[in-house]
Amino acid sequence: MTGAFYAWRKVMADEIITRQQLVNASIDADSLEVFISGSDFEDVLTRLGKQYPTLAKLVRIMMETGGWKAYETEAALLATTPTVTPSVGYAFDTKKLYLWKLKSGSTTEYEWKDEGKSQLTLAEEFTSEKVEFQYAEKLFKWEDLNKIPVMYLDALARLWLANLPKDVATHIREFIDMQKSVYTQNGKHINALYDANGLPVAWITSDGKTVLPKIGVLTDYIENKVASVNRQYVDSVNQSAFLTDSLAVQTMGEFQQQQTVITAADVNAAAVFPHNVTKLRIPAITRIQKNKYLCFFEARLNDDDFGENSQGVCTLTVNESTFEITTSDIKALHAREVRPSGGFYTFMNACATKLDSGRVICLYVKRYGTSEHYIYKRYSDDDGLTWSDYENIGTQLNMTFYNLLCPCSQGLVKRYGSNNGRIIFPVWYSGKAYVASDFRAGYIYSDDGGTTWHGGAFAEIPYGNEVQCAEDLNGDLIFAIRLDQTAGGGTNDPTIQVKKLVKLLNGTLSTFIDIPAPRLTNARVMSGLIQSKNAYDRSTPKLQFICANDLNRKNLKVWNSYDSGLNWTQYDVPNTEVFAAYSCIEKLSYEKNLLLWEADNYSSLKTSIVSLRNLIGVA
Repeated sequence: MTGAFYAWRKVMADEIITRQQLVNASIDADSLEVFISGSDFEDVLTRLGKQYPTLAKLVRIMMETGGWKAYETEAALLATTPTVTPSVGYAFDTKKLYLWKLKSGSTTEYEWKDEGKSQLTLAEEFTSEKVEFQYAEKLFKWEDLNKIPVMYLDALARLWLANLPKDVATHIREFIDMQKSVYTQNGKHINALYDANGLPVAWITSDGKTVLPKIGVLTDYIENKVASVNRQYVDSVNQSAFLTDSLAVQTMGEFQQQQTVITAADVNAAAVFPHNVTKLRIPAITRIQKNKYLCFFEARLNDDDFGENSQGVCTLTVNESTFEITTSDIKALHAREVRPSGGFYTFMNACATKLDSGRVICLYVKRYGTSEHYIYKRYSDDDGLTWSDYENIGTQLNMTFYNLLCPCSQGLVKRYGSNNGRIIFPVWYSGKAYVASDFRAGYIYSDDGGTTWHGGAFAEIPYGNEVQCAEDLNGDLIFAIRLDQTAGGGTNDPTIQVKKLVKLLNGTLSTFIDIPAPRLTNARVMSGLIQSKNAYDRSTPKLQFICANDLNRKNLKVWNSYDSGLNWTQYDVPNTEVFAAYSCIEKLSYEKNLLLWEADNYSSLKTSIVSLRNLIGVA
């Protein structure tokens, strides 16, 4: 960590917020959560000792004591005996309001008392009094209470409104006449609107953009304003998150616990695949409960990328007291298939996400060599215990020419900005000839819970393949793209870029913009990328990135960014000096992360549960 970065942290910590203020804010946030989410029989006790009803209880009290109930008929209303006094009832058929109150002169008996004339009756009487029909110049006239005309219809059937010098039809025609057609020098037709002096007040360009003087293109102006406000918001939240974490780690203990969670021998012993398993490749983890994760992996006969390879999945459960991990329910998501014309179809690169509905959607690849690729979808409504039949969603995407592949990472559900609720899966395509310079990374999406799928956008960055994405707090999508450019120097050559960070701005989600981040890794391997704010704990928002740092696939590191990927701190994962290839990262709690990677020359998957104090250090 640089001295400037440390100094910025210290200044922000000294001048912006104190630890006690953060503690108070946390207690107040808990009170607010109880107020919003509590039942209609609870009360909230605040930090200052004040007691208030929950929102649900407040609504119930208001409805029972100060609200009113509607009845389809007056008879049904009169036959009802309210339990709360006073109560108000409304009859739909007579349009009358009734008040449940004590009978006059009684202290024990109650009755429904109507309001007299209904609002409908009063309106009809008022209208009858105020509308005149005159067989003269004004055929119809409507006056207000002071006998001042509001509108009238004249003998020529023209409608006049008060304070308008001309009839309504004339005003409409004049407004239409203001729209004139003009021609640019190149002959393109443009619609323009002029004021009384003949000066343009707005015009529409030939490509459909609205332009205002001194403002320019209206949509661009609005987008820039919104983007500026969003950026200020994100910067403020990021600074707050950084300060919160910086203060928290002062009293947080260091923790780092590693474990081998599954081996090729374990999978082979489960006997769920039609071939022996000697290698476990391409892991991807998806959080399904607070302390449970689905772990997807390739079960391989050997090192051949196109050999007898099957897609497997198991469940990892973390004991929140000892932090020991139990592996269970090893199963075949899709076993390799014999190809009718020879060879095998391999199944690989699974990635998944859990929806708010509880459904887990998983995408994976069916592949034969470099010439045939299909994207399959399966879903589970019971956290991976059972799975639906597979579906080839590539037919919806109409991208078979490009050989579309999942990237072995995670999908996400958009939480911020536009397109809230959209399911995003990062993908890449290899091109027909499978030439590295043709590789492109991007995304596909679904707006209906995963039923139908659409092509998103692909970054015009040559060599881009295995890609991960995370969502920033303003709705921007951050992508980490592996680059398979190999021409040039040897191992760890700093002149060859192996990983690129880009983002898609919220809104259009179609234009990729470079993030001017420092070089994060020297390894051309799959990485893990998350935005740590999630539904299971109170983790502060930050980008977390994991990747082997050496081109020879070793020396695993975790990077953290509190400014949308511009600057990063790093943590060296112990015991990865010999071998650590593809890797993943997820949250376990506010204080801890779960790391997972390929180990032991691809014969096992290892994990590390590590504390936030280890990851970001102490100033």
